Amino acid sequence: MTRLALVLCGVQIACSLSAQPRFPQPSSVIPNPVQAGEELAAKMRASAPSQEAEFTGKFVIVTEGGRVSEVPVASAIAVSPTNWQVVYQTFDRVGTPAESLRIVHRPDQPNTYFFSPDSAKVSPSHAPASELVRPFGGSDFWLMDLGLEFFHWSGQRLLRNEMRRTRPCHVLESSITNAAPGRYSRVLSWIDTESGGLIRAEAYDSSGKLLKEFNVGKFSKIDGRWHLKNMRITSEKTGQETELEFDPKKK
Repeated sequence: MTRLALVLCGVQIACSLSAQPRFPQPSSVIPNPVQAGEELAAKMRASAPSQEAEFTGKFVIVTEGGRVSEVPVASAIAVSPTNWQVVYQTFDRVGTPAESLRIVHRPDQPNTYFFSPDSAKVSPSHAPASELVRPFGGSDFWLMDLGLEFFHWSGQRLLRNEMRRTRPCHVLESSITNAAPGRYSRVLSWIDTESGGLIRAEAYDSSGKLLKEFNVGKFSKIDGRWHLKNMRITSEKTGQETELEFDPKKK
């Protein structure tokens, strides 16, 4: 997966072989962890998709008691000279549109979120910061997870470089002060040093308790491009697990 570029837009990840910002190569010595962390987070924020795309898939949600439910989901990426946007749409059992989320990404600017709990009746409206911890589609993905909001936090520090799943990775710590109870205060991200792809993340609260684990799954190659087949997020608080299965299609 040379120059594999992972673009995670909340639950949706697309992989391409297009050129992306060059990521720092691993070193056993990190002279300035804060500067290195800020530079790495900036590169992650700047990793825009190279072209538009559409995806379909489903959330497979397994509760702590073992009950399994599925939620169909579709996603589309739109790219413009000034920003790129990702739209996520869930559907009920009969195919009626349910929750909808649109995230607008702009270089060096905060993300903007637009959310509707019932898009069949109400158009998405601007979602304030207090709404970003809302689960999307009944899954373990919060709205802010889908926008990788933690890469926009003020605290960024490169902790170390290590192997993860046979891949060399940067371990980036993103932190925020005065986090409300039950919300993320610190996120550790394992970022592939060759591709710049996020392959794992762990989210902790202000007391240091692990809240969630995120892991990228398998890939498939379609028409010369790598596509993510599935990804999984686990909530330590609820014991619930959500797997997002993708069915990537060309636009």
